[in-house]
Amino acid sequence: MLHDDLAEVQSLVAGARSTQEVFPAMALQDLSVDERLVLLEEEYVVLVRRLRPERFGGNSLAQNSARHLLSKLYEWHQRAVRELESARPPVEPVVQAAVPDVETPASRPPTRLRSVPTPSPNSEVDFTVTTPSGTYRATRIMAQGDLAMLYRGSCETGARAGQDVTVKIAMQREDSDLLMEEARIVRTLQSQAGVQRKHLPELVDQFIAPSGQAGSIFAYLDGYDLDMVRDRYPNGLNAEHVAWILARSLSALGFAHQQGIIHGNIEPAHILVRPEDHNVFVIDWSYAVVAPEKTGQGFRAHNPDFSPPEVMARKPPLPASDLYSLGKTMIFLLGGDVRQGTVPAQVDERFTRFLQFLIRDSPRQRAQDAWEVAEQLKKLRAEVFGPSRFLPLEM
Repeated sequence: MLHDDLAEVQSLVAGARSTQEVFPAMALQDLSVDERLVLLEEEYVVLVRRLRPERFGGNSLAQNSARHLLSKLYEWHQRAVRELESARPPVEPVVQAAVPDVETPASRPPTRLRSVPTPSPNSEVDFTVTTPSGTYRATRIMAQGDLAMLYRGSCETGARAGQDVTVKIAMQREDSDLLMEEARIVRTLQSQAGVQRKHLPELVDQFIAPSGQAGSIFAYLDGYDLDMVRDRYPNGLNAEHVAWILARSLSALGFAHQQGIIHGNIEPAHILVRPEDHNVFVIDWSYAVVAPEKTGQGFRAHNPDFSPPEVMARKPPLPASDLYSLGKTMIFLLGGDVRQGTVPAQVDERFTRFLQFLIRDSPRQRAQDAWEVAEQLKKLRAEVFGPSRFLPLEM
C-alpha cells in the first residue's frame, strides 16, 4: 500500500506539464487567490504526508525515492504559489484563515506553510485537557505547523497549577508517532545534567485526544522565533545580535549531540529568542534522530532552504548536519541569500567566513563539533565586536 503511494505520486509529478495537473485547486478560476492558496496548501500537505520517509521503515530504496519526490513536489508547489501570487489583483484584501475548531479536528483548516497566512496567533480558543497528572486549559492559538497545532494555556490543577503551558496536538493521527518520539527525546535531554537545559523545551505531560491524536504539554517559552525577528528587521538583524544567538544555539546543539541526538530540522521557526535576558531556545524536536550510526535512522525532514546536501544525497545524519542548517539560519537572520549562502556586504568578513565554514557542501569539510565551534565563536566575537556587552534587542 505504501509503495502504491510512491508510484502514484511519481506518476503525478513525472507526467505533469502544468501546476493544474499536480494541484487541482489551480484550476478553480471562480475562487479568489487566497481561497485557492488555502486549497493548494491542503493538497500539497496531503501529498507531503504520503511521502514522509519514515513511513517506509527500513526500506532505504523507498525512502530515497520519497525524498526525491518531496524535492520535486516542493518545486511544483513553489511554482504554483508564484502563479497565484502573480494573478493577485493589487487591491484584493487578504482573507484570513479560519480559527480551527479544537473539538472537531477534522474540521480544522489545512496546514499552512510560508505562502499563506496562519491563524492569528491570538485567536481565542477554549478547551481543557485532563490527564492523571493535572488539568490544562488552552485559551489561544500560538502557531500552526506541518504536524501540529500549538496553543497557549495554563495548568489549572496538579503540580504545575498556575503556570503557563503550551499544548501541542497532532493534526493527524498518523503524525502521533512523531510527537511521541519528540516527547521521549525532550525527556531524555532534560534528564541530563547541564546548564544547556535552559535552552531546551521542558515536557510537562502527555495525552491522547479523544479523536486519537497524540498531544504534549510543554512549559511555556516566552520568546520570538527567528521568522518574527526577521520580520521585525526586514533588512537583516545586526551581526552582533546574530553572534549571541548563534552562540547559545551552538551550546544547545552541542548538548544534544553529546547525548547522541541530532535535531535534523533546524530552521528559523525552530529557534526562539527572549530579548530581556538574551536566552535562546531550540525547539521542535519532532524530526530528531537518535544515535543514527547505531540505529540506522535517516533524516526525517527536508527543508530545501535549510537542510544540508546530505539529506537529498541519502547520507546519514551527522552533528555537522545541524551546524549547516544553523549556519543557513544565521545567514537568513542577517538578511542574506540563504540559497546562495551569501550575506550583506556590511557584515564583517571574518564573521562571514565563520558562517560559510558552517555551510560547506561536504559534511566532512565543514564544522563538526558544536561546542568547539562555540569556543571559536567566543574568540571571534571579541575580535570583531569588542568586549562582551548586553546589547538590547528591540522587538
